[in-house]
Amino acid sequence: PLLGEPRFSHDGKRLFAHDMMGLAAYDIHDAKKVTHFGGPGPGHLVHAVFSPKGDKIAVGSMPGYVTVCDPLGQPIGKPLSLSDDPTKSGNMHPGDFWHLSWHPDGRHLLAIAHAAVLFDVEEGKRVASLSPSPGNSAAFAPDTPDHIIFTSPNGTSLWRWKVEREPSLRVDALGQLVPSPDGKVLLTRGMGNGTPIVISTDLKTRTPLAPEDLKGPALCWLPDGKHFLAGTNPLTIRSLDGALVETINPVDGVNTASVEKLQLSPDGKSIVGHARGNNRFFLLNLADKRLSALPGIGTNLSVHYGSHYFAAVFSPDGKYLILPEESTLTYWNLATKELEQIVLFLPDGQHVIVSPAGEVLARSKNAEQYYRYLVEDKTGRLHLKSAAEFERQ
Repeated sequence: PLLGEPRFSHDGKRLFAHDMMGLAAYDIHDAKKVTHFGGPGPGHLVHAVFSPKGDKIAVGSMPGYVTVCDPLGQPIGKPLSLSDDPTKSGNMHPGDFWHLSWHPDGRHLLAIAHAAVLFDVEEGKRVASLSPSPGNSAAFAPDTPDHIIFTSPNGTSLWRWKVEREPSLRVDALGQLVPSPDGKVLLTRGMGNGTPIVISTDLKTRTPLAPEDLKGPALCWLPDGKHFLAGTNPLTIRSLDGALVETINPVDGVNTASVEKLQLSPDGKSIVGHARGNNRFFLLNLADKRLSALPGIGTNLSVHYGSHYFAAVFSPDGKYLILPEESTLTYWNLATKELEQIVLFLPDGQHVIVSPAGEVLARSKNAEQYYRYLVEDKTGRLHLKSAAEFERQ
């Protein structure tokens, strides 16, 4: 099954995705050009993250190692161990490896398991560590990247890693921290009551957004950094104090009930969202505020083989949108709003790429035993047979 969020190469020509068997690169213009790296590090792969310049990929694998490799999958240096004693890394489980992210300088790398470890990848050594980690997720402060903000259900803390041995500032638990376009403030939620909060990057200035209807739905910054889109039903645009500015007109066929994901495109021209109500994606054009649907294709291998990941991925130029749907990637051309390709992730590290009409464009070496299970239902939607049907046959 697909793990984590797929990533585009910085030139926008290739899409990287991974399962536990390894990392694969897909050429979005030529389905037959697929490079499968295998696991560049020891054990099962659980994270893969590009450096800021796109010249390196950090690959986190079990049992507790990070391998830095080039965009062709060749390791750079030796694997880095998250354990003080590398001989004990084997005691970790996949669920123990929580987070992996690059410092903006492209030299330092933060990995979080039971401990938080900051590596200098050029020197191949540890720079600093906290044990136990104060959070299972973290972010480098966008305007002060020598500060690391940790989040956990027990609290949020700020660590000035160059001058402090441990975090010096702790506040109430906050949710995911989303920087504004200018990087000066963060949008988040209180973990207890779900109230949205605009907070400074030093965690000292907090502005709760009071309206009750903002406690549940997803939120997304607009390009001006002064407003955000709220995943209410219908969608609404709000100012930084939560006040209503504009209501987005509903469109037939676009369900905006229970919106759980909203994401701004790199060019600032559109926002993609995912609605739990009908398990489908939609697109909002920010120029005319018009909504349009992006239908899913209904794969269901996740019943047995994987988990749900619903974070959309834009190409760097904003022209393509990749939608991960359970064990599937779909390529959408945003100029035409047409589905161009479907990548199906199959058991045993196999894949098959098909056209929207079901034509097989490319497949991995040993996929023949799986791709024949691609079928078309009465509505014309492509899908794979259920796990039970798959195993019976």
